[in-house]
Amino acid sequence: MARVLAKGQVFTLNIDDSSIKYEEIFDPDLREFYDAECLPSQILDLNELNKFEVNDKVIMNSEYRTMRAGNDYNVNYYFMIF
Repeated sequence: MARVLAKGQVFTLNIDDSSIKYEEIFDPDLREFYDAECLPSQILDLNELNKFEVNDKVIMNSEYRTMRAGNDYNVNYYFMIF
């Protein structure tokens, strides 16, 4: 996700919203995977995700951290949710 935010690429998120009940396997819930440093809870709210204090936490611990000085992020990233 850091690469997507820093370089302006596409982030694909596949959400299983089917009505099929999971009996023996883990029932996926996106909230279980939220982490400010890799998958912030604001991922579904682009106005919030665009805020420096939110996306900086993702980029700051990645190989793209040098881009954070001067705010050199590419704001042309895209999210594809299906």
